[in-house]
Order: sequence, then structure tokens, then C-alpha cells
Amino acid sequence: LGIEAAVGAAAVGALLFLLFGVTWVEAHGSRVLVRRYFSNGARLASGSMGLVFPEYAIWDRRQYGPWCRHDKLPSVGQILEIDVSEIHVPIERGLYCLGVNTKAVGVVGDYSSDDLLRNTIPIERRISDVIADTLRRAVYEKPLEEALVEIQRLFVKDAAALSELLAMPAFRVTELALDPDKHISPASDATKRAMDLAAERKLEGARRAAVQESLATEEQKVKLNQVTLQLERDAHMLRREVFGPEGAAMVEAAKQAKVLYLS
Repeated sequence: LGIEAAVGAAAVGALLFLLFGVTWVEAHGSRVLVRRYFSNGARLASGSMGLVFPEYAIWDRRQYGPWCRHDKLPSVGQILEIDVSEIHVPIERGLYCLGVNTKAVGVVGDYSSDDLLRNTIPIERRISDVIADTLRRAVYEKPLEEALVEIQRLFVKDAAALSELLAMPAFRVTELALDPDKHISPASDATKRAMDLAAERKLEGARRAAVQESLATEEQKVKLNQVTLQLERDAHMLRREVFGPEGAAMVEAAKQAKVLYLS
């Protein structure tokens, strides 16, 4: 009986250990930060695993380092799209302000648990700070319309250079672009009024150009008619000199008859 009781107690103990001493974790397509009680050590793991006490998984995003705004730690080599919060860019020495919405696509680099501890700045903030600094340096003293063109140019032609400025251990930016849904917008009432006035000026300029083109076309038509009439007068005078008044009249009548016949 003593042996049976011991075996039963051991079985119950093993069952309790499996129930409360082992934590099953599923981390497919992501990584898990694993720590140990009574220790500062940590490691990163992925896949299906059983964590045996004193190990436990960390689900507190505040310990995810640069990935603290993500629900899970990404896997190495994973391609992510990072939405960057709106950046306010002052122009014309702060007279106006534009809101620029961007996004970044990149590949997750290799990182360790120590990297999570050392790099506490969120990826999103790092990208936002670099883009904001670059844009502000580029357009702070430019007029509104020139600033709009310059911002577009930076993201179209200098996107590679911007991506190099965003180099960081845990994430390599491969594509940087304006958000297609939001792009660039006025960040103040004064800027909105200035942009509306600029749009009205462009529209008025287009209308004026259309009117001028129309007038030029009409002027060309008038000049063409004048030249045609002058050619007809010259031809009539030549016929009068060659055939005389009566002969010229007969030639003109023949021309009119031919026109009527052909029509």
C-alpha cells in the first residue's frame, strides 16, 4: 500500500506539474521573449514549445524594445509595412504648416534579447523623426507651392537616400512613400486658405491661357481669311489684265458654274 500510495502521489504530482509547471506557447510567424524567474537572463524563441518553470513567456509589449507598438515580436526576414504618424512640416519660416502622411516597407533584421533591452525607441518613432528632420531641412524656407513640389520630389527621386538614413539593426527599410490615401494636407487654417488661393490662381491661369489660345485661334482665322481674299483679288486682277474685263467675267462665271456642278 505504501508503494501504491507513493506511485499515486507521484502521478498526481506529475499531473499537477504538467498542468501548472509547463506553459505551452505557439509562436508561428512571430517570436517570443522568454525569461526565467529569479534571473535577468532572457532568450528569443519561435514555433511550438513548452516552457518549464521557472521559464515564462513575456507578453508585456513594453519589453519589446523597438517593437513595443506591436502585439507580437516579428520573425527575422519578415516583410512589414509601417504606418508612420502624420508629420507636421513648417514652411515659409513657420508661416504655414503641412501634414505629411507616409508609410515604410522593410525587412525585419536579426535581433537578440539584448537588442530589445538596449533599443527602446519604437520603430515608428525612429522613422517619423528621420523623415520629419529631412523634410523640415528641405522646405523650411521655401514658398508653399515650391515646398509641395519638393516634398513630392524627395519621395519620388530621393527615396533611396531617405531609406539609407533610416538604417537600424532590427529593420531595413526597402520602400518609402507617401501614403496613397492621405498624401499631403494642410495642417492649419492659414495653410488651407493659402492652398485654396494657390489652386484658384492655377485655375484662373488655365482659364486665361484657354481664352488667349481661343483668341489666337480666332486671330489666325481672320488673318487666313484676309490672305485668302487678297489672293482672290490678286487672281481677279490678273485675269482682267490677261483677258480684259469681259474675259475675266466669263472666267469667273465658268468657275462658279464648275463649283455648282461639283456640289
